Amino acid sequence: MLNRTRSRWIVGAVALTSALLCLSSSAQTASTTEGSAQAQTPDVAQLWDDFNHYVLVARPELAAAAAEALVKLDQPDVLLDAVEAGRFTDYQGVLARAVKVESLRPAAMALDAYLNKAILARARDPQRLRDAVMRLAQGSRARSRAIEVLREAGQFAAPILLESLRQQEHPELRPYVTGAIVEVGVPLVYPLGESLAGLDAANLSLVAQALAEIGHPRILPYLKALLEDPKTDAGARQIVDVAYRRILARTSAPDQPAARLFLELAYNYASLVERHEAQPGFDAKTHAGIVWEFTPATGLVEVRVPGSIFGDVLAMRAARKALSLDPNLDPALSLWLASNLRRENSLGPDETDPTYREPQPPSYYLSMAGPLRQADVLARALAANNPELALDAIRGLDATAGTSTLAANHDVLQPLLDAMASPDRRVRYEAAFALTKARPEEPFTGSFRVTPVLSEAIRQTSQRHAMVVAPAETLNTLIDLARGLGYDPVGGSSYAAMADEVTALSGIDLIISGLSPADTVSLHKLAGEHYKLSNAPLVIVAQPTDLPELNREFDQVKGVMLTTFDADVQKLQAAVAPQLAAYAGPAMAEDEALKYALTALGLLREVALTRGNVFNVSEAESSLLQCLTDSRAQVVSSSAAVLALIKDAQAQRALADVALDSRLPDELRVALLGSLAQSSEYFGNQLTPGQQDRVLELVRTSKGDLALAAARAHGALTLPTSNLVKMLNQ
Repeated sequence: MLNRTRSRWIVGAVALTSALLCLSSSAQTASTTEGSAQAQTPDVAQLWDDFNHYVLVARPELAAAAAEALVKLDQPDVLLDAVEAGRFTDYQGVLARAVKVESLRPAAMALDAYLNKAILARARDPQRLRDAVMRLAQGSRARSRAIEVLREAGQFAAPILLESLRQQEHPELRPYVTGAIVEVGVPLVYPLGESLAGLDAANLSLVAQALAEIGHPRILPYLKALLEDPKTDAGARQIVDVAYRRILARTSAPDQPAARLFLELAYNYASLVERHEAQPGFDAKTHAGIVWEFTPATGLVEVRVPGSIFGDVLAMRAARKALSLDPNLDPALSLWLASNLRRENSLGPDETDPTYREPQPPSYYLSMAGPLRQADVLARALAANNPELALDAIRGLDATAGTSTLAANHDVLQPLLDAMASPDRRVRYEAAFALTKARPEEPFTGSFRVTPVLSEAIRQTSQRHAMVVAPAETLNTLIDLARGLGYDPVGGSSYAAMADEVTALSGIDLIISGLSPADTVSLHKLAGEHYKLSNAPLVIVAQPTDLPELNREFDQVKGVMLTTFDADVQKLQAAVAPQLAAYAGPAMAEDEALKYALTALGLLREVALTRGNVFNVSEAESSLLQCLTDSRAQVVSSSAAVLALIKDAQAQRALADVALDSRLPDELRVALLGSLAQSSEYFGNQLTPGQQDRVLELVRTSKGDLALAAARAHGALTLPTSNLVKMLNQ
């Protein structure tokens, strides 16, 4: 064995030296004779053989040298011939084994990528496909090999097959080509469907018959559109009708207008996006989506789009086709809007969509569509738990929907009410903002839910809170899990044990349960009835024996994530984090949290000033009082401005306490004293005697703007004018 390995090493070294010599003489390749070019072929074959051998005998340094030489030689066709003719039939397994060896991994990965690129280029080479079409009529063996080549190309064979039908040079090939279409099958349905309307009667008949043999329901809308088109040739129409009826019967689908069928197709594409499933036509080897376009002049042309937007591009195109057939089909417009917005949101920073030829961005069309269609988009976003799309829809409603539309139209109102129960804080807040800014004059269904969401928003910070409920033996592990996920946890063995802590928080963003199945069910029910808990996703960390019962109880329940307990917190975090991020959205930065808090405070102040009978600002008083101790001066002063408009002695006295706190900056105290004065103007002096004395003391001892603000508060509180006289006589 040792002698054989040494011999192989010598052969490999000689082959590698030969390959490097070939590279050093690259300047002379233009004059290389055909004979010398053929002489290089054994070098590639030998290097390929050596690579596989040295991987299998665990000589990574020699395997890496052979792999690097193969890539540098850059002879993909010669390499593919060597692969096909070589004795290592499980070369993919050899490559997988090589990648696992650290010192060999870079060279093996480079060779694997190079080989895949070569295989892909050969499989989809147009001339190779044309040659395969020509061999279809050359006997059963040639035909079998040709079909294999066409199948390997999949959807990329469609342009060549269609081209061979449309050309008049080889009419004898037509029956063989239609047979090949049936053999290749489903991958050809979408590209050929896009071409049907542009084919002449003879080719339309041939392709329709082949598609009927394939029998895939995705072709139904294309066929029905031809049946509804008065321009379709009468003879071809009969064949198309037979094809349509045949597929319809096979699938048991109802007969519908073409517009409805295209809408169903669009829904299908959109649903695959929402379920994160691959679209038909997605090219996994290049991670791109292939959009097919046809004109009689150019034939079938592929347009590559980023894989991240492929499904939405297909949904948009199907929805647009539905609208072209039925301009009043509102669901098609709603789906087009939603897919267009999601397409834009999904594009990477360096990606473009060559199929998007609209003159305006998606937000333009959303605004133009109006509240009913915007509400449709919001409902779809919430059902798919897509916060980014939901925010687009809410902002569209906020910009275009007035009081009568938002509050009086159930179809518009309900998605906004549902949005206030979203696990994503941004969605909850934006929905509440939109409903508040609509300024409804009368209470509406669900109006009582707006102020609690605003109360949550005013205390918004970048910190997210988790409630951890678990037995003592696992509680600390799950508390560490919450911290590792980026949440500030409160923990206990039951909700009752931590109710006061939960009440003191602005809201709960996550619930983690390590309880028994029965207690977890009770906790989930309690959370659904508690406004601070109802929006929080529930992560159940279960013992293995409890999994069957919990899976039955929470199967398909939205917002519930189930994992098995592990004492290793990092393993638990790895299991939970992806699901949680997809459901609850990203954390807020400090500046974003401040923006939401100030917006909510501004809206509460507007509500308090208008004194309507829809939203009760007093319901936010507890949160406003807590905001007076916030570390952010803007939040403190804005909260004070709202409290000044609430008729309550506790609110006024709290304003006085914070305004009289000498530890605060003078600028903030000036604003607080202004709010105290305003409260006194509206509701009279409700301060305690001790607080009144402290106001007088501030008047006597302060200077500048602080003294002026204190004097104004003194006057608004209608404290005795004798205080002024005493100051004048001192």
